[in-house]
Amino acid sequence: MFFPVFSFFSLFLFSFFEVIHNLFFMISHQTWIYKDTPQLIYQDTLENKRLTRSDSNSEFSKCVREGFKMQALLSGPHTQLIMINSLSSSDYSCPYYVRESLVLKDGVCIGLDYKRMNENESAPLVIICHGLGGDSENGFMYHYCDKLSKYGYVPVVVVRRGHGDLSLLPSPRKPNETLDYLGFPRLSDDCDFEQVMEHLSRKFPGRKKILLGISAGGDIVTRYCKNQRKCKIDACISISNGNDIDSFTEELDSKRRLIGKLVIYYLINLYNKKINQIRMILESKKNVKIDLKKILNVGSIREFERELMLPLCIPGTTLHKFYDMKNSHKGLEDIDIPFLTISSWDDPFIPCHCHTHPIIAATKNPNIICLMTQRGGHTGWIESYGQSWIPKIVHAFIDSKINTM
Repeated sequence: MFFPVFSFFSLFLFSFFEVIHNLFFMISHQTWIYKDTPQLIYQDTLENKRLTRSDSNSEFSKCVREGFKMQALLSGPHTQLIMINSLSSSDYSCPYYVRESLVLKDGVCIGLDYKRMNENESAPLVIICHGLGGDSENGFMYHYCDKLSKYGYVPVVVVRRGHGDLSLLPSPRKPNETLDYLGFPRLSDDCDFEQVMEHLSRKFPGRKKILLGISAGGDIVTRYCKNQRKCKIDACISISNGNDIDSFTEELDSKRRLIGKLVIYYLINLYNKKINQIRMILESKKNVKIDLKKILNVGSIREFERELMLPLCIPGTTLHKFYDMKNSHKGLEDIDIPFLTISSWDDPFIPCHCHTHPIIAATKNPNIICLMTQRGGHTGWIESYGQSWIPKIVHAFIDSKINTM
């Protein structure tokens, strides 16, 4: 309990010092507003010129030129992290989502949460994949869905197995059934997402479909796009994706311990909620021995994965091989649909060298545009009027790249 409390206290303390630092910036520059003009990296093709050049009429080009304007006082990365998690919906209708339960091949149920369906039967679907420990009930997820719905899209939040109120166990469970299935988030994400896309393609055959991955969800949608997918996707946007799990988890455990402890807090919190279900899975796997109490006291992300994920999901392998399976940066050069990555250099989770993967890929693959900002934090980009810039730039990219096709 000490480390989570200390980490949250430290997060607010860092934010306080950022505010003080930015106060001096405001005084010296005599401005309340910090404007960040994004940097675009892309291959110099005619289509990309049409989309990005300064004299272009595309919504994407206009949005990039305008940049995003933050309150200078609140532009620090840790402050942005606090603010993005304090966003909420302006739509107080109940229920906010319409949930469709999708039973996967191994009997586990996941959720597809639709922001009320648009009356326009051709309205594109924006399929949102959340990050670690998240679900459709996060405040900023409400905010994203609000904005995207007003732009004319149908947001669909894919609630990953075991997240939110979803069970890790098949339902209904057969007596004495051996739970020898994918079983746990992270290992099963790719297979689960393939089934989600097959289902949505059957259900909405005529609608355009855009993938939106947030944080760890960006890893999932990126891997889906670069693999041999069966379903047609019109575009993909990946936000604050670490790209190289092996590298950035090592840095979180060693050099960015404050943020690493916050991640551990979310992992342990999710683990605590599902511990009885994990115990049932272990009881059915006689050859797997895990000390469940020991996991409650792990001090790093890699230790958590080593103690739980490896023996439960892929016994006999190494952590390096496990991460290598999940790294999304490999094969970026092969993506063949419009693909936008959005990252910030001051992201407190992701070390700067991890951003080089999409930057290099964007110079080799004409389908990829890499958008980098100096500030914005992790999934932040909160503008001066308390709204996230992300739905705006996502809509501008879709409108310029997809709706004009």
